[in-house]
Amino acid sequence: MQRCEWLVNNGSPITVFPEGARSGCMELRDFKPGMFKFAIDHGCDILPLALNNTHKAWSRGDVLDVADIHVRIGDIIRAGAETDAEALKSRVRDEIVRLTATLPNTCNDDLPRVKPAHGHDAKPTPEGEQSAKKEL
Repeated sequence: MQRCEWLVNNGSPITVFPEGARSGCMELRDFKPGMFKFAIDHGCDILPLALNNTHKAWSRGDVLDVADIHVRIGDIIRAGAETDAEALKSRVRDEIVRLTATLPNTCNDDLPRVKPAHGHDAKPTPEGEQSAKKEL
């Protein structure tokens, strides 16, 4: 936190991933409260972002790869106007949930295509079922 405080006091923005860990595709975990208290204490503005496909670019093996990353940017939230870190955390999380809902769901884009019998082209759906497109 001392490094963050030094950066903020010297006019630098900081980037925080409030979940504290990487999550899976379109999965939003619980937010940690520490940086929300920091934002209130230091009068920091928060710019909510929703990201999708980062799990394809940065796997748990810490190797960066090429991937299409989808980003949605929300409106600035003035943390200095808040006094309750939990309320601020909920407000930011709600905004990120709203932004995430506008992103394309590409979770199954990397699944192999399935070639069912009779020449129909199919791809697994998110529910694990197959949908076939009939050729006319």
